[in-house]
Amino acid sequence: MRFFNRLFKRTKSKEGNEAQGGTAAPIPQERERQVFCSGCFTVLPESNIHLIPCYNDTLRNYVTTYRCESCWLDGIDETRERIELAESSSDIELAAEFFKRHAVFIHEYLRGDPPEDVKRALLRLIDLLKTGGLKLRIGKTEQMQ
Repeated sequence: MRFFNRLFKRTKSKEGNEAQGGTAAPIPQERERQVFCSGCFTVLPESNIHLIPCYNDTLRNYVTTYRCESCWLDGIDETRERIELAESSSDIELAAEFFKRHAVFIHEYLRGDPPEDVKRALLRLIDLLKTGGLKLRIGKTEQMQ
């Protein structure tokens, strides 16, 4: 009976994986995604990237940009300045739609409040991004079919 118990005794590996009759093969850790900084063109782990809005003149819209620690503050400052100087309601609407695409809803915009009120809300969101109170996420990676 002792021989049987020794063969089939549950043990744990160093990683804490349960095994039967010995140690389990370690479960590989999922690798962190690598992201391309659109400021300096460096590839970095996702945890070192800031997702921020940036106005694209070609598209005439705010797009999602991924910036590293060295580039993101300049990018967020450019976006803040552009929103501060925005005079047309369509420019303010484009910025609000950017946040909406990232599931950050500006109630003033959704209610149809005056552009000045929406602009103030946008500037608060930009400040929250800059201080870390708001962090936009890249989202789930899906396999191509």
